[in-house]
This record gives sequence, C-alpha cells and structure tokens, in this order.
Amino acid sequence: MSRLRVWMFLLAAVVGGPRPAAADGLLVPFIGVSGRLESGFLDLDNSTSRPHASYGAGVTFVPDWILGIDVEASWTPSAFTGGNLVESSRIVTATGGLVVTLPKRWSPAVRPYFTLGGGLVHVHIRDVAGIFPVDTARGVASAGAGAWIPISSRIGARASVRYLHGGSADATNRFKMWQAAGGMTVQIW
Repeated sequence: MSRLRVWMFLLAAVVGGPRPAAADGLLVPFIGVSGRLESGFLDLDNSTSRPHASYGAGVTFVPDWILGIDVEASWTPSAFTGGNLVESSRIVTATGGLVVTLPKRWSPAVRPYFTLGGGLVHVHIRDVAGIFPVDTARGVASAGAGAWIPISSRIGARASVRYLHGGSADATNRFKMWQAAGGMTVQIW
C-alpha cells in the first residue's frame, strides 16, 4: 500500500506541479547602422571610418523571468567600399547568446535587456585589380543592450546597440564594430 501512495504522490507532483512561465518567441527583423569599424584588413578606399547600413534578423526566446536566448544575423554591404579601388565588400555576422531582461510583470511598457554571447563574422573584400582579396571568417564576442516596446499583443518595436570584438591587439588579427539597429518584433509563439 505504501508503494501505491508513493506513486500517487509522484504522479500528482508531476501533473499538478508548477507550470513553466509564459514565454515569448520573437522574430526580430531590423535595419541599422554599423560604424567605428576597426580591422586588420587593408582599407583601400578609406571607408571603414564612415557608417554603413546594416540589415538583419534575429530570433529571441524570452521567458517571463530574466534569462533568455538570442540568435541574430546581420549583413553590412559595402563596408570597405567607398572609392575607386574596392569593387565589392560585405560583412556578415552570426551571433548567439544569453539575454538578461526585467521580468514582464515588472516592466510591461518597456522591457530593457542586455545580451552577451559570441559568434562569427565573415568579411569579403574584392579590389578592382584582384591583388588584395579577402574572404575570411573569425570568431567574435558580442555584447549589447536595448529595449522591447510592445505595441499590441503580437507586435512590438525594438531598439538596440551591439558591440562585436574579435582577435587581439595585433593589427592583422583584430576586428571591432558597433551596430545600432531598430526594428519590429513579431511574436511567433
């Protein structure tokens, strides 16, 4: 009889236990600006000091509590292009990391967040003479901050700033870039 009680207790604990907190799965398309680019790559057109448009999308899973997960990809065309010497260039980033935010019940109107993670950056540069081609990928650390602003039950807005850093102080191995972006959020679950 005691085994039956133990099994009944375990079944009641599993079925009647606390339910997981509500979670938001967000699709986040965005447009932004990448700037303050520093890299070990030859900047033939002297264009890395200027801001460049960036486009991207992310998926963020944020439970009702403070920790979540964020995955994001961005594309910055013509990051090294701006004169007559570079025919085409682009920077593609893919990052993922941990999201720390205020619980939804504490801040229902604006939900600030911080991200910390890592990923890859792919740099492609093709000069007109084909003398200094670059087509490489390297690891980067990523840190950012931003805020989600709900507009309706499924749609919202997001603004963020992200810093990407890879390599060392060695001039040939470093990569640093800031990205500021704004976009919408669509709740997908």
